[in-house]
Amino acid sequence: MPAPTQTPSIPAVLNQADLEAAVGVVRLPQLLRRAGDSDAVFTARVAQVCQQATDHAAGILYQAFSKDAILKLFDSDFAVWADVRYLGAGFCGLFQTELVDPETGAYPFSAQWKQAHRNLLDRVKGQPRMIGEEKAGKNRTVTNRVWRACNKLSAN
Repeated sequence: MPAPTQTPSIPAVLNQADLEAAVGVVRLPQLLRRAGDSDAVFTARVAQVCQQATDHAAGILYQAFSKDAILKLFDSDFAVWADVRYLGAGFCGLFQTELVDPETGAYPFSAQWKQAHRNLLDRVKGQPRMIGEEKAGKNRTVTNRVWRACNKLSAN
């Protein structure tokens, strides 16, 4: 497996306080620490989860927005940023593999992760439109749609 990117193109938009708000102050160390881990290892895991959530969200949004637009969306649209935070919560819950239910595949915060993932996919499609587009610019996916003749007839 390749090493994590040393200089990510989009820096993490989350921090430890954001993850604590999503999963709980007490719960975060329970999810990310293992026996014998030092504070430095815990801090590194928090940073890894924050970057992983940011990269995952940016990867989805990149289908419709440029890197600069994604940075503006993260900065100006609370709903998009909240989706990144819930992705982070899900990555925290997945860190302890023994907490994954083998029958259902559910793990702590998996429902929040799945909903945030769906929200971002829907936003790429323009449903619902993002308020952050006012600052970030138009969604390429929505503006590049091709209307077929059958769509024009049904619209009339």
